Amino acid sequence: MGYTESDPREDLSGRDAARKLLILARESRVKLEMEDIKVESLLPESMLKIKNVNSFFTKLKMLDKGFEERKRKVLLQGKVLRYISKYEKGYAVVKLAEVGAEHPFYNTTSKEKIIAISTKFYSNTPFIMKGYGGGAETAAAVILSDILKISKYGG
Repeated sequence: MGYTESDPREDLSGRDAARKLLILARESRVKLEMEDIKVESLLPESMLKIKNVNSFFTKLKMLDKGFEERKRKVLLQGKVLRYISKYEKGYAVVKLAEVGAEHPFYNTTSKEKIIAISTKFYSNTPFIMKGYGGGAETAAAVILSDILKISKYGG
């Protein structure tokens, strides 16, 4: 449906989310390396080693039943599953989490991205940025912006 990278293993492994967390942390002047981030993949290691993307999709269907069962159990508790990247007090993690209605990520739809920032000023209620996740056009605009920023034309 176009929600993932061209090779969905980048998203389902957590690598793409970890890269984004790394970028945000570094932009916040946090010294962090990729190996410092604990990444909980949605896929077993054997799925990540499949060479052909079409073969991967065929085998991916075998995981559906387990995820649907977990989703059903979580919904019965009034919660939803969200794949979350988090940095807090030197600890960085990307994982599938169960969140309740009180969590800022609870109502996020599949096409949205959301960032919650907690600071000493936003400790009780985090600062939230939420919007459409982008796609090729947004990625191209961001890359162009970055190029202009480092070029003589970007100031």
